[in-house]
Amino acid sequence: EFGIEKPKRDITLRFTVWDGDEALRVIRRVLKDFEAQHPGIKVKLENFSDYNLYHQKMLVQYAANVAPDVAMMDMGHFQALAKRKALLPLNPFYDKSPGFKIEDFYKSIVDAHSYQGTCYVLPRDIAPMGLIYYNKRLFDEAGIPYPDGTWTWDFEPRPELREKDFIWVCQQLTKKDKDINKTRWAFASGWPELLAKTFAFSSGGFTADDIEKPTKVTFGSPEMVRGYQYASDFMNKLGYMPNSTETSASLMATTQQLFARQKIAMYQNGIWEVPRMREMLKPGSKEFFEWDITLFPGYAKGKKAAPTGGSGYSIFSSTPHPEAAWKLVSFMSGPVAMTAMAKAGIAQPAIRSLALTPDVWLPGANSPKDQLYPPSRIVTDQAVEHVVWEPNSEYWPSTVERMVAGLDLLWNGKVTAEEVMVAGERNAQARL
Repeated sequence: EFGIEKPKRDITLRFTVWDGDEALRVIRRVLKDFEAQHPGIKVKLENFSDYNLYHQKMLVQYAANVAPDVAMMDMGHFQALAKRKALLPLNPFYDKSPGFKIEDFYKSIVDAHSYQGTCYVLPRDIAPMGLIYYNKRLFDEAGIPYPDGTWTWDFEPRPELREKDFIWVCQQLTKKDKDINKTRWAFASGWPELLAKTFAFSSGGFTADDIEKPTKVTFGSPEMVRGYQYASDFMNKLGYMPNSTETSASLMATTQQLFARQKIAMYQNGIWEVPRMREMLKPGSKEFFEWDITLFPGYAKGKKAAPTGGSGYSIFSSTPHPEAAWKLVSFMSGPVAMTAMAKAGIAQPAIRSLALTPDVWLPGANSPKDQLYPPSRIVTDQAVEHVVWEPNSEYWPSTVERMVAGLDLLWNGKVTAEEVMVAGERNAQARL
């Protein structure tokens, strides 16, 4: 009022994520870099780690007009907010940002986070689930060459192909004692349906007729049923993988823990398992053994295909600071933050050039010894070509609840896939 300019107040952005402990440590560190580079912008980090309730919380907060400025999102849930205009389209922001190129990101994950051609989530990571962690020591003991990605699988073993046939490899790596009790399984996936989807998708199945706007559920198709039944048989009849009862009741361990204890020779899951794996298998410790990753085999009469995950950051339309929010989003889904997450082994960068850079995502000459594992991280880039994105419509999660009801009985061999999946398709279609 006396001609003296008042100092501008700092802007505070609320930033919500569902990340766990390892990722949160990285995010907190990276946010200090962001604040240092953007004087006048403060970030209040809010964590809500219950993934199943997180997205409901975002809807409720928006409805109550108390939504955060920036929030972590994924392809399965953003559409519910985007259709309500609760999220800002990001195309106008990145179109006018000097040097920013959306083409630098893996195209499939940008497409998966777009609705009607408009991007609402700037991806930070992509997470193919068609990866197999394998124990080199157990392959050596069995006299089997390490997987080189050229193997395939079929519904019957092909012994003449030896290590080129995934099922033959599973036969060799399954170990029983004299009482025919399992002392080691060949394989396990992070959860049973991951294996089932991998079998079904690579042999021609899918869950619906469209990703963005599904109108027909195809869960009970012959291709889906055959893939899911084979996953059940894989556990309950062939005995290559422990079923749900064996892991939870008898062994009282996760499949990742069983892999680290050498009770399982191969383990399918996403790359997010690496930080915990490095903790359990420290080089020089008595628990350590040489391990690596490879691609899940493709179907002999079909293709390589497996589910995928991935996430990124969105801007709520209720933010009073859209330009500052974009600065935060583009930083957290940019090279600095992606590099920090990559070095921690948590997330494969959504910017492909970073996913191909030694000492960032790939092991390099300057990587600490524990960060050299897994050595063949290049296969995560190769896996992107084979990922399958599932429907991302806002009503799909509710449809899936009906679709998968009863699958626990299939994983324990109590019902056939046809029984449970045809009924699941009917109930899901009625809900759709």
